[in-house]
This record gives sequence, structure tokens and C-alpha cells, in this order.
Amino acid sequence: MPLETTLKLSKENNLNYQGLLSLIEASENTLSILIAVCDDRNLRDKIIEDCEKELLPNIASYHARLDQNEPSLRAAIYKIVPSEEFKKNEKYTLLNITGAEDLFFIRNNGEKSQQEKFFGYLQWTREGLREFPYPILLWVTNQILVNLSRKAPDFWSWRKGVFHFIPEASLTPVLPPDNRIISDDYLKEDDSHSLSLEDLEELISNTENKRGKNDPNLVTLYNRLGDVYFNRIKSGVAVSFPDEKENALHCYYQALDISREVVDRYGEGNSLQNLGIIYNYLAKYQEAIKYNQQSLAIFKEIGDGHGEACSYKNLGNAYYFLGQYEQAREYYQQSLAITREIGDRKVEATSYNNLGIVYSWTLDKKELLA
Repeated sequence: MPLETTLKLSKENNLNYQGLLSLIEASENTLSILIAVCDDRNLRDKIIEDCEKELLPNIASYHARLDQNEPSLRAAIYKIVPSEEFKKNEKYTLLNITGAEDLFFIRNNGEKSQQEKFFGYLQWTREGLREFPYPILLWVTNQILVNLSRKAPDFWSWRKGVFHFIPEASLTPVLPPDNRIISDDYLKEDDSHSLSLEDLEELISNTENKRGKNDPNLVTLYNRLGDVYFNRIKSGVAVSFPDEKENALHCYYQALDISREVVDRYGEGNSLQNLGIIYNYLAKYQEAIKYNQQSLAIFKEIGDGHGEACSYKNLGNAYYFLGQYEQAREYYQQSLAITREIGDRKVEATSYNNLGIVYSWTLDKKELLA
């Protein structure tokens, strides 16, 4: 079957699309775990639609969604396999599984979150997938992907291929659901705050009343309050995810405005870096790149090696999630070089880890095309 597609894709996406089709065709009557990574639902649905059309008439495609309350991959497949339509099918079969993008990471009343259940099912019911001699194409977001190898390592070890699809300009981009969060390895490190959220809010209010709304101390206070809101979201204890997300953004922007007003270059660089990190978290990668580039320029200017290394690392994260691995690798290497020079072991370790992830995906792609 010729690998032609009516779907107009970027060079990077087309390479992954053709590789996906090839591996599906090569997995006839064999359990083959394939993972497709896409944050844009419109693009994902269009790829599924075109893929199904191109695989016909030789390959029949079936689709099931994960149950949000019991997000078991095996249970989702059981929605398909017992059906009369499936039993009558004599063609080679592909199983498309979606729904991971809608799983919440926030715990409810102390119970496991939907994402925690999902990873648990993948890890502990992996052997049960042996009864399905078909290629299984599991669609996930970047946020799910970066946690997959850590939280379901046995399932991850069975993967035959990972295919990244980044947003296309020709399609209307769809923002990821508000519950998305990137792995801790890709976010701002948690700081130990001796003050609670309420204490910080009271301190800010008192400072503004006594010293004015442009007091230099407010730069640090607003950045710290933004960090508290952000860490509440990361840890799953946020009362209202959308509200606390907006609160974190508001605090970082407030800190940025004040730092510029009082000409606090370090505070300005730190505020820009915080905005770059949170926009990376929101999958607004171009915004993340813009703010991290600005923070990088400031930290270079003032000679802050730690800030410079972190900005390089965060730029690497943004390009990684855009699928631009060579650019990501270059930024991670620059971050690593600086951390070695200044002896920042924590960021050095993160840079090594991120480089390892980039090289892992690069090797996966080379093996696929070999």
C-alpha cells in the first residue's frame, strides 16, 4: 500500500505519520504498543480519520475511549472486542484508544486521581494485553507522556514506537484541558516557603498599604505567592484549578511590572523566567520561548549563572515539547556547560536527565527509520 496522505502536514509531523503507518502495517496479527503524542485534538482526530482511510481496505480500524472513572486500557479494548461487528471482521485490525487527555491529575477526597489510576492499570494489567494480537495505538498528551516511563515502566518497556505530532498552523489549535501538568522534571523546582498562602497575601496587602504598590519588596513577595499557587496546582491540592492558575499568572505579571518600575533586573529576570515556566506548563510554547529568551538575556547581562542555566534548560523544555529535538539538545547542553562551571549540581543533574530523554527519542526515531 503506498504511503500517501491527503492530510497536509509539516515535515516533522509527516515523518512521524509515515513511520506510524509503516509500523501499523508491519504489526499484522501481533500485539504492538504504539504511542501517539498530540496536544491538539483537532489534529489528532484528523490524523485518526485519514489514517483509517489510508489503511482501508486491508486494515480495519476500531476506536474506544478510556472511562474517566476506571481508566483501564484493557477495559477500553474490551468495549471493542466482544462486539458483533468486530467478531465478523476478517481483516487485519488496528485499535485506536483515546480519552487519556481528559483524565484529571487532581485527587478527590484523598482518593487516587484519574491519572494515577490510569498509570496503575497500565503497570499492573500489562500482561492481560497479551490476549489482543493487534497493534494498539494509544493517544496521549505530552503531559501524560513524560510521566509514563516513570509511573508505568513495565508497560513503557513494551512500546514499539512513539510518534509526536505538534500543532499545525492549518488547523485551529485547541488548548489542552485545564488539568494538564508537566512532569516535575520540566517545571520550576519547588521552594520551601516558610509563609503560607494566607500569610503571603496578608504581607503583600500590608506592604502595599504602608509602602505603596511599587515597593521593591513586592517583587519577591509576588513571585513567592505565584510559586505557592503554582506548587498547589502541581501537588493537586488547588481548590479551583482555573482560578489558582490565573492567580499564579497574575502574581508573576505583578512582580514583572513592579520590577521594571523599580529597575530590579534580577527580579525582572526571575519574573520572566516564572512566566516562561508556567506557559510551558500551559502548552503555550511560543509564549514560553519568548519569556525565557528575555530572562536569559537579563541573566547574561547581570552575570547570574544559575538564572542563565535555568533559562537555557526551560528553553530546551519548550523546544522538546514542540518536537524540535536538536534545538532542545543544544539548549540543554548550554545549560549543562554553565552548571558545571558554577557548580550547580541540582540543575546539572536535571540537564543530564533532559539530555538523556532527548537522545532516547532520537534513538527511537532512528531505529524506526532503519
